[in-house]
Amino acid sequence: MREKRLDIEEELNEEKKIKETLNKELEALHKKSRVIDSGLKSAEQELEAFQVIIVYMLNKVAISVSWCHFMQQSSVTMLQSSVTMLQSSVTMQ
Repeated sequence: MREKRLDIEEELNEEKKIKETLNKELEALHKKSRVIDSGLKSAEQELEAFQVIIVYMLNKVAISVSWCHFMQQSSVTMLQSSVTMLQSSVTMQ
């Protein structure tokens, strides 16, 4: 009986060691998970900041293009007015 009890205690000790090992592995995995989550959050924030910058730059380009188009239209209108005025002055002479 005593031998059987010693065998059971030995098995119990082995199971406790396995449990401790598994708990340590679990804690290590939790730490890795927290590091990964932190990295993911940081990457998401960087991506969002980058997207804001891109939208700002695209808006700036769109405004520049619109301004250039407006200036071209104004220049064409002014040239047409000048040509009309010159033609009028030439025909009056």
